[in-house]
Parts: sequence; C-alpha cells; structure tokens
Amino acid sequence: MADFKTDEGQILYGDFVCWLEKTSGVLKSAVKQNHYFVFFKAIELLPEHWYSDLNYLSQIDGGYLRKSSKPRKFLELKGIVFDEAILTEAMDLRTVQSNKLSIEQLKSSLMRSYALNYLQMREKEVATGELKIRTVRYETTAILALLEQYKSYRNPQRSLDSILKQTPGHRAPIFKFVNYLRNKESVEICMPVKNSEDTLVMAVKRYLATSSDKNLRLYLFAALEHFHQASFPRNSNIQTIENGDGIEVTFKNFNYWIPSPRRLQKSNENLL
Repeated sequence: MADFKTDEGQILYGDFVCWLEKTSGVLKSAVKQNHYFVFFKAIELLPEHWYSDLNYLSQIDGGYLRKSSKPRKFLELKGIVFDEAILTEAMDLRTVQSNKLSIEQLKSSLMRSYALNYLQMREKEVATGELKIRTVRYETTAILALLEQYKSYRNPQRSLDSILKQTPGHRAPIFKFVNYLRNKESVEICMPVKNSEDTLVMAVKRYLATSSDKNLRLYLFAALEHFHQASFPRNSNIQTIENGDGIEVTFKNFNYWIPSPRRLQKSNENLL
C-alpha cells in the first residue's frame, strides 16, 4: 500500500482489503489483492465524480466495473451509484480507442490513411450527437479486420471479400466505409453480392466446431435465408422443434423446415 500517493487512496484500498477478507475469506483475498490493487491505483487521483464521467471510465478496465465484480460491490456499499448507460458507452469508447490505436500502428499505407480520415469524420458525428459511439465501435472492428487482411492481399476488393466470407457479421458495419472508399477516395471496391450459400457453409462449420445455442441460432437464420429466402431480424423470437434429421422453425404464423447441420454436412461433404 506504500505505492499510493494519497492517504485517501491508501485508506480506501485498505478498507477494501478488509471487506474482501470478510466476504471472500483470507486465502482468496490474498490471491486477488494484487489484481484489484491495479484498479484502486487507477482511480486514486481521478476527480470525485469519476464514476459518472465517460472519458474517465473509458480509461479503466471495464472488467472491474461489472455488476458482479468485487470492487464495484464494495464501492456501491460506499454509496457510489453507477449508471449502466454510461458504463456501456464507456466500454464502446474504450473499444473504439483500442481499435483506432491498432490501426494507427499498422504499416503506413493509403488504406490506413483513408481509414483514419473516415474515423475522424465519424468521431465528429459522435461529438455532434448525429451518431452513437456503439456504431463506431462496430465499424472500427470491421475496418481493422479489413486492414489486417489488406496486409496479405494488398488488394482492397480481395481483402473485403475475404473478411466477409470469414465473418459475415462485418457486412453491415463495413458498408458505409466501403461507400466512402469508392465515392470519396476513388478506390476500386464494392460490396460483394451476398452469397447465402457461403454464409450457410460458414454457419454449419461454426456449429459443427462448437455446438452452442448461439451457433445453432446463427445456423437457423442462415438456413432460413438460403432455403426459404426468409430474412428476419436476428433478434426475432423464433420457436424450434427437432423433427427427425431436420428442424421445424416457427416465426409468428409461418412454419419452415430446414435440415439439421449434421444432415447438411453428410449430404454436402464436398461443400463442407
């Protein structure tokens, strides 16, 4: 505790350690103390109301401020009230800053310059309230993936085609940047025609690799679009019933049958 620069910081951390020992036990507390020490050092010199300031929160590892985290529970007992909306926005801002730093650290290229110019424009839109930081978070993640691929292909279109095949979810957030590249910077690039078969193949492979509920849901939506040309919002409330080697999907008053991922694998071994 000698590393704290103020008596207040040292006392707060000391109180936390005592509380942690009472709630988690001496042994568990001893293991975790050094980990939590970093957090209390980070907030020591921040202004009094740092917990409601977006910029300060974005500089702190969000893991320390999850609802279940020990530091947050302790601070709430001290009377601090966290705003979930601000915490979420801070998490988005932190991701944007991290992605932007990664882009800046890439080898200099026209594509990198275009990306930074585009992000500067988007940040201005956030500052004026025209755009949510959450949108820029998704965009920077997709743009970073595009530039990472560009290092290998050195071709904008091939790089775009590759990342969309690997991660179809990048399609929506990368769309506006692609328009910017084509219309503002005269780059020869365009959004590829959406291939439902490619999306389906990726969804099947993902589910067969990890048979989770999330991956099954991704497969269901890909299969609905491919086999039935039925495109629904991904948060739609669909009902499913396994029926032999297929799955019956119900959405509102519509019923669809689609093959199970494993049946599709057996009947399309060359494809998968």
